Amino acid sequence: MKLTAWKQSMAKGNLHWFDIVYAAVRTSWLVLALRDLIANPERILPTSHPIITTGAIGLVAGWITACFLIPLLCYFSRKLKPYSPLIELVLIAPLILFLAGEPSAFDLYNLPVFTIGYFTFRKRYAWFYVPTVLLIPGLAGVLYDYPIEAIANEWLDNSIMFIIGICFRIMINAHLKMRTMMQIIKDQNQTLELYARQIEELAIVEERNRIARELHDTVGHTFTSTILGMEAVYYQMDASPAAARDSLKQLIDYARTGFTDVRRNIHQMAVYEDERSLSKSLAKISDDFGVHTGTRVVVEISGEEPDRLSASEAVRVTLIRCLQEALTNAKRHGHATEIAVKLSYAPGQIAMTVVDNGIGQDHIETGFGLNAMNNRIASLNGTLEIRSQVNQGTSVACTIPLKAG
Repeated sequence: MKLTAWKQSMAKGNLHWFDIVYAAVRTSWLVLALRDLIANPERILPTSHPIITTGAIGLVAGWITACFLIPLLCYFSRKLKPYSPLIELVLIAPLILFLAGEPSAFDLYNLPVFTIGYFTFRKRYAWFYVPTVLLIPGLAGVLYDYPIEAIANEWLDNSIMFIIGICFRIMINAHLKMRTMMQIIKDQNQTLELYARQIEELAIVEERNRIARELHDTVGHTFTSTILGMEAVYYQMDASPAAARDSLKQLIDYARTGFTDVRRNIHQMAVYEDERSLSKSLAKISDDFGVHTGTRVVVEISGEEPDRLSASEAVRVTLIRCLQEALTNAKRHGHATEIAVKLSYAPGQIAMTVVDNGIGQDHIETGFGLNAMNNRIASLNGTLEIRSQVNQGTSVACTIPLKAG
């Protein structure tokens, strides 16, 4: 809704309280004028008229009625309302010139002057001031030999009524504009409330997706490593029971660590609450995965790691989850025996590449894990590239820009 809606509201002919007040005042003025005409015709009809007859009184009464009712009907008509001041002037001017022999007849002129002034707030109606306020009283004064003082008094009185009409219209316009602005504010508040509810719903959905990704990454990674480790223990039990017990103990510790990660995610806590650097965290995850799955994992780090303020927690979590997903997929789907993890720090960005010697595939099927990985990286304006060929392994490369710190 635009700020000029108050003009459209007026154009539609909507009824407002001031329209009712105007109609009531105009009707009251008509009733008083007719009563005064019938009770004391000599106060309105010029005494110079040869005969004050019932017919003459009726003619004047009808004329007065037309002068007050026809502009009122035009006022409430959308098509005729712009012409209301002109119709008012055309009707009232001959009547005033006819009755101006009695000075009290000018009392009938006050309301039409006020009404014409009410419409003169627009520049295209400004010319009405001259004929309404100056010309008609001046012409009446000339026709009936009024002294210049009397004519000047009429000019002053009419100017005051004319200005009051303009001020009244300005006040009404301000009221309409204020009311429209309040309606706009109300509508905007309702829109904002709707947006707030939608954002809240989206936030809930996003939080559910975040928790789902966290659980998938932590639980999936932990379970995959644990299952693969238990399979290795199963084959070790006969050949080397002592080594099997040691491996089983390590798997129990690893499962407990995974359970702790799940519990932290449920409570919306950080992945790693200690002060370990990103490099050490990724190296620890890679080492643990290699130990529990019997996979050779080599970690290579190049460049200088930025401080924790530059590498935000979101970047740390994203790289950790991406590494977990890449390691899990390399072992679960690629059956890899060797995995190379390369972490590179460059000015303004961090890059991580995970390359395995697994079976590879020509077509990568994107499941929940890869979609979650891609969404995480995209949320940080990063890029994810996955390449794979049959019998040539798979390469996962992600790059995340860093904010200037």
